[in-house]
Amino acid sequence: MDKRVKWLVILLVVILMDCAGKGFLPPTIVPEAAGSQRAFLPIVTEPGPVLYVGDSLTSATPGYVELVGEGERAITYHLGDSILYLQEAGYHRRIVLELGFHAVHGSDRLYYNNPDLFRYRYHQLIREARDHAGEVVIINIPWAIRWKEKEAKATEFNAIIADLADQMDICVADAWTVMQQCGLKCMDEDGYHPNERGYGLIAQEVSKCDGLVPAGSGRASSE
Repeated sequence: MDKRVKWLVILLVVILMDCAGKGFLPPTIVPEAAGSQRAFLPIVTEPGPVLYVGDSLTSATPGYVELVGEGERAITYHLGDSILYLQEAGYHRRIVLELGFHAVHGSDRLYYNNPDLFRYRYHQLIREARDHAGEVVIINIPWAIRWKEKEAKATEFNAIIADLADQMDICVADAWTVMQQCGLKCMDEDGYHPNERGYGLIAQEVSKCDGLVPAGSGRASSE
């Protein structure tokens, strides 16, 4: 063999050995022994349970179990936090979003005087939820007696939520209307969380989305 060819072969062998050591080459396929079982990475065949993402209705306040039931919950106060959470969330059968309350009444004040930004971020939120669930349900901002002066802002933001839901075929559970109609009888002593009766009414609104197709109004209707 020519010396140049010989050295070329040696160099090639060294390169291949180095690549194999660094994991650049595919592993050697070894025939299976009789009776052996293959080991695979886990494959998710069933989606996770219902995931509730929000604060004022899914946090550990009296009666929240009436709404959450057999599901997971992620306590998030702000739209931005919720979007980041959903980006890392697994796939679920259903995701229920209950957000926007703090944009009106609480610490998520970035959006209070900027409805266009609220629309943009809420649209992002819905998109992330749809990427991680077979079905998405939105609970709109509920009526609260404590801050009656902010009813106009809550109504404005709920109109944005309804419009986005209409465009994206998402069912909306109307917490605002049922809480407003029930009034103080459905409010906790703090003036903004529902009591057990209020949670029960909101849970009924959520259940209206079960097995139903969203209509053009963003509400549920039968097929």
